[in-house]
Amino acid sequence: MDTSERVSSIKQALAANSDEKAKGAVRIASEKQIELFAWSNTLVKSRNLWERRLSLVLLTHFVKDRNSRTQIEKTLARLSGDKEHYVKKAVAWLQKDLRK
Repeated sequence: MDTSERVSSIKQALAANSDEKAKGAVRIASEKQIELFAWSNTLVKSRNLWERRLSLVLLTHFVKDRNSRTQIEKTLARLSGDKEHYVKKAVAWLQKDLRK
């Protein structure tokens, strides 16, 4: 399964019944970590500010995982100079979470 197929499977899983989204979000994140990081790396290059912001939000679940910190920090570095207010807020939020 290539990256686009994996991302598609994540999107389908997240598009399931809205009640199940909340219950299954952590499970999906844990099961699809590789795919979420790949999707994040794609979104970080987007011209759309909301997609760039989403590239960081996708990683919030993994902040407590010491093995993921390097990847998260690389993504943060790519967006640290972003001019958009909401992207800056996401950068600050994720940086704060990393310091906890």
